[in-house]
Amino acid sequence: MEKKFDSNEQYHSYDSISASGLKYIAEYPIEKFLSKENITTPAMALGSATHEAVYQPQVFYKNYYPMPKLDLRYKENKILKAEHEDKAAGKTVIDEVDFNRIIEMMKKTNEHKLAKKYLNGIIEQSHYFKWGGVDCRCRPDCLEPVDKWISDLKTIREIKHSSIPNEIYNRNYDLQAYAYCLWLDIPLENFRFIFVETAAPYQVEVIALSEKQMEYGQRKFEDAFDKWSEYKKTGKTTGVRAKGYAPDGAKIL
Repeated sequence: MEKKFDSNEQYHSYDSISASGLKYIAEYPIEKFLSKENITTPAMALGSATHEAVYQPQVFYKNYYPMPKLDLRYKENKILKAEHEDKAAGKTVIDEVDFNRIIEMMKKTNEHKLAKKYLNGIIEQSHYFKWGGVDCRCRPDCLEPVDKWISDLKTIREIKHSSIPNEIYNRNYDLQAYAYCLWLDIPLENFRFIFVETAAPYQVEVIALSEKQMEYGQRKFEDAFDKWSEYKKTGKTTGVRAKGYAPDGAKIL
């Protein structure tokens, strides 16, 4: 297994499957995964910035610049905007409102005693390896190889009794947890999700998987990995996987 610290661009350029790819394959046919465009949505950009702020605050402040909203009908605001643009040179510009929300999420996470424990480890180290003869990669948010745990930050609009279990299942976070722990030899019961709300009061919850969630994650992983492995061996795609076929050849799902 090769381990290194590289950029997001380098990591995603490798011709290998990741947990994120398997999460997609768990939902869609291989054909859609192969034609999928890598588009960064505003929600994804906010999530990436929040990850950096929580796990690597010094890097966050170095890389991001808060841009205030200015009424450019006024000459003084045009001058002020130009000044801000000069200060932001070489940085990723982010709306000042979003910047302040990220700061609040960072503060609340660090104020949470248990969450803070799971912020101290190896941050975003890329791992490249073969699994079952297939090229794979993974990049956990935070890995502690001695105490053997992984933490993963997730932003969520609102924490309710049902919202976190639904997010874990519907977004295939259970598959992700299973893949990371299997590939990096971490006990699955030691995987921790850190959920933080993206709006006030910015509640934080640290979540371990239930036995049922672990089973779901394993089942989803094995099914998605089998699909990808078969494609890599044969080069053939078959659309949605069938459980059987009708006499005329129609798929039974």
